[in-house]
Amino acid sequence: MTAIGLDGFRRGWVAVWSDGSTNGLMFLENIAELLKFPHKIAMIDIPICLPEGGYRTCDLEAKQPMMQLTEATKQQAIATMTAAIIAASGRPHSIQQALDIARDIHFAMFPVPNSGAYQDWAKTKDARLNKVHDAS
Repeated sequence: MTAIGLDGFRRGWVAVWSDGSTNGLMFLENIAELLKFPHKIAMIDIPICLPEGGYRTCDLEAKQPMMQLTEATKQQAIATMTAAIIAASGRPHSIQQALDIARDIHFAMFPVPNSGAYQDWAKTKDARLNKVHDAS
């Protein structure tokens, strides 16, 4: 028997399934996609007794390890892409140039429009990108 546990998130649904010997994870854009996957039971996380405002303690506690993992994954992606850009350029880069590339990647991939640092970067990004990443 295959059982599926579902939880909604801002881009759709995350589904964790098990048939007793194999487990899996799927992301679904809409709940109707679940009908394509054979299963005997589907369990959907539906919060009961939500607070009038703010967050539930369980949500905050569950979010902490995920936030750390998400941030670590972002930093790894930025470092990998920075190294790839530098290697592909075929020329040496100073530490400051490498940091500038990493900053450009960070703000391009993970914009934070309300951040002062992002706003400062956005004002000068075009000129900086042409200067810092110019192959000449």
